[in-house]
Amino acid sequence: MARRNSKSTGHSRAHVEDVVIPELEAMLSSYKSRGRVNWTDHERAVLRKYWGRVPAGAIAKQLNKTISAVRNQVQYLKLKVGDNRE
Repeated sequence: MARRNSKSTGHSRAHVEDVVIPELEAMLSSYKSRGRVNWTDHERAVLRKYWGRVPAGAIAKQLNKTISAVRNQVQYLKLKVGDNRE
């Protein structure tokens, strides 16, 4: 924990919650507006069933995800081409 200086300068310290950085606020608001949602069990089941049999773009379109999101989930689930985990 930080110590306070015994000399008072007349300035109050800002709490972290009170600090606003405009560039970061804009970035965070656009990040939030993308509608980031976690994968459902159903979406993961579809991915497991069709990965390696259907192009990633088609799976992404069907699940309303980006191709990057699909590929990231494939890595997370450690799927390989030919895996059919139904």
